[in-house]
Amino acid sequence: MLPVGGGEVWTLKDDGIFEVWQDRSITGSDRPLTALRVFSIATELHIVKRHGLHVGFLLLYQRELWFSAGRNIWVYDTLMQADDPAQTPDVLAPRHQGSSSYVAAPRPVAHIMLTSNDSAITCITSNAMYLDEARIESHGYVFAGTETSHVIVFKAASYERFRTLDLGNGQGSTKITAMKCVSDRWVWVGFESGKIMVVDIGGDSGKGGVVRCPMGTFDVGGWAVVKEWTATEHSVVQIHVDWSPMLTERGRLQVASVHSNGSVYFWDGTLAMDWQSVELRKRTREFATVRDIGVQICSWNIDAIKPEALESSRNPEDREFLRTWLSAMGNSPEIVVVGLQEVVDLESKTMTAKSLWKGGVVGKHKSKSKSKLAKPSADISKRYGLWKTALERTLSDTGTKYRVVECQNMVGLFVCVFARDDVFRSIAHVGVAQVKTGLGGLHGNKGGIGVRFVFDDTSFCFVNAHLAAGESGKNNAARLGHARSIVRGMVFKKPSAEYQAVTVGQQ
Repeated sequence: MLPVGGGEVWTLKDDGIFEVWQDRSITGSDRPLTALRVFSIATELHIVKRHGLHVGFLLLYQRELWFSAGRNIWVYDTLMQADDPAQTPDVLAPRHQGSSSYVAAPRPVAHIMLTSNDSAITCITSNAMYLDEARIESHGYVFAGTETSHVIVFKAASYERFRTLDLGNGQGSTKITAMKCVSDRWVWVGFESGKIMVVDIGGDSGKGGVVRCPMGTFDVGGWAVVKEWTATEHSVVQIHVDWSPMLTERGRLQVASVHSNGSVYFWDGTLAMDWQSVELRKRTREFATVRDIGVQICSWNIDAIKPEALESSRNPEDREFLRTWLSAMGNSPEIVVVGLQEVVDLESKTMTAKSLWKGGVVGKHKSKSKSKLAKPSADISKRYGLWKTALERTLSDTGTKYRVVECQNMVGLFVCVFARDDVFRSIAHVGVAQVKTGLGGLHGNKGGIGVRFVFDDTSFCFVNAHLAAGESGKNNAARLGHARSIVRGMVFKKPSAEYQAVTVGQQ
């Protein structure tokens, strides 16, 4: 089904018969519903189906049909016979198998064949629908996405191949699975990886050939990728322009991306917020005072070691380790962030599995179960407290006062953020979040803790993560998957005020 506009809808049957229907508000509800026009592309469609090729359709000017499959594009003028009775089709196709009636099978006005170096076409779109006749000749294009991150561009008026955009920028290939022109200059491109790109074609289009589109670069014939992001790890199936917004106020153009897992995401089709951000950054010096601050980030997988094991070690380097570690910058940074992993022994069934099921077993042995579970839970809480105390004491010994902004823990993860006393009041809007990725998101032995805040008018976010173990290809994929789940799953909430008045250091 192809929604055309102007009260028309085009439908395609499996046998290649197109039927053009008109809205009843135009034809009148009392009249029987009959097709305005019927024509067939059965010959080409039969060839395509025989080879199992992916097909795509594009309708221009309510009459010109572009049909893509594999490395071929056929263009039909579906009104040729109606406009000029002398232009009769060469072929008449049966209305359906075994039928004695026939419908017009218009001959293609153009058959575009890609080269053997091109990959198969996966989707097709055009900006011509936004242009008047005078501009179509110079600025009307048809865009064909391929299996290798290339977009092949044709002149809409002459069917001439104009250029090829390499959206992979020469760094590998990902199949383009959906495309849509949102305006005469914005082309939205969706990928099998779940990534979405927006290409601006509003610049000078004088350069042809194969051009790469690096992010934010406008020296590739005037066209560039102005925004790219990963909506989800699931493939983009379709991109739609919502002209009558369902979820936002009217007057705002929104674009919907439909993904292979059934999810639908709505985006600002005009990229207004991005434009505002760019313009604000250009004028930052006019309205803001900028200064450098020191931020020290310390991360350590401690393998369940206790701080007293370091302090009582016979090795002097162990005894001085925390002091050396936390004073690595040597200039009393404004912010110190400490992230620890495996604070508890994650291989211990007592310290992990039992501590997760707080409340014990429901039934007649309930009180006994609670008693058994009390010690592991208390041991874990005590372990976090020991490390918090050790960090506070070590920072105090540096001679600089620090205050605790926030401390959070989750099974074996622990994060603590400190701010120097003289800048502590510059911090506001503290938020915390936790995401579990172990056992499919049920277990906190793997996952991440996030702490975010605003320092003056600049936002900061720190995430302490413990990913899947191993460095093999399979494990790397799992680690990347966990990282994506952590970043996307972060829902920040306001923490308790427990640490807001805690001061570490000399009074």
